[in-house]
Amino acid sequence: MVQTVYAFRNVESILKDSSSGGAFTAIYQSLENLRGRVITYGAAFDSDLKVTHQRAETFDEVRKFRGSKYVQSNMDGILPLIMDDLQQGKTVLFTGTPCQVYSVKHYCKVHEVKISNLLLIDIICHGTVMPSVWEKFKNWLERKYQASIDDFQFRYKGSRWIQYPVKVHFKNGKTVVNTHASRLYTTLFFTALPLREVCYSCKFANLDRCSDITIGDFWGIQRVMPEFPKKNGVSEIIVNTQKGSQIIECIKQMVNDDTGMHIKECTSDAYVKYQHNLKNPTQRPDLREQFIRDLEQQEFETVLKTYAGNNIKGKLLHVTKKVCGEIGLADFIKKVLKR
Repeated sequence: MVQTVYAFRNVESILKDSSSGGAFTAIYQSLENLRGRVITYGAAFDSDLKVTHQRAETFDEVRKFRGSKYVQSNMDGILPLIMDDLQQGKTVLFTGTPCQVYSVKHYCKVHEVKISNLLLIDIICHGTVMPSVWEKFKNWLERKYQASIDDFQFRYKGSRWIQYPVKVHFKNGKTVVNTHASRLYTTLFFTALPLREVCYSCKFANLDRCSDITIGDFWGIQRVMPEFPKKNGVSEIIVNTQKGSQIIECIKQMVNDDTGMHIKECTSDAYVKYQHNLKNPTQRPDLREQFIRDLEQQEFETVLKTYAGNNIKGKLLHVTKKVCGEIGLADFIKKVLKR
């Protein structure tokens, strides 16, 4: 089947807890409307704040899968659970990176498990960070604030959703939002230095998807579909199979003037221009080998100073960006430059 692409924006109550436009939740609800009870697998924090794939049986449990987790999730023990659910005739929804989706399909094929009741969602993946780097950062941040972390939101939609805001809640009740220290992990992520080595040669970074539906941020929406409502995020939905198409048709039935939910097909292929990882893997940085050596041999504080801007210059830059964002100066400058 020919791929179709949609811009999607969920209702405000869902948007605030979602990374972009809340597509995952809409897909889950549509599958539930079509099939009844759905067993869902996705990435979430465990009690030790490690990112693992987990099983959910209710909508309330599924909420933990919303939002980005910029860490490779642990899939230990998940594949046999999925196989068991499918063999019992249950409807299963799996969401993960393209390589994780492939592993589910391959496992089912090897074990001759029918996947007619399985819906697979993959993300447009930039690459996943080595879990050891997340663990080092978490420990460093806990030492800095002298408290254990209770929850970490990599993309918090506060009063102004700019610069990938981070929100951290500590077990002592303290909460910090988008401080320089809390954002250093995001800064490090976008250098591409802490990604897993295999991510730099990812065979799934193209339009030939192994999932039923691909979701991600709709980068470039203001140019590709300028009329589409953008506040608080827009999801890009790529439909890869007939099974995925059925879900989209169900989502369309959920859209009306009262819900505030929006979906519209993108009839141009210009969207690909703004999705590097639908064309190529993330490039391996020249400093990658040095970064790994420093990660193994130096204190993490030093690594952050060297590679993530944990210094005076970095702090000043963070404050400048934050102030410009809060007063709307960044948006104003962009508008002036477009004139």
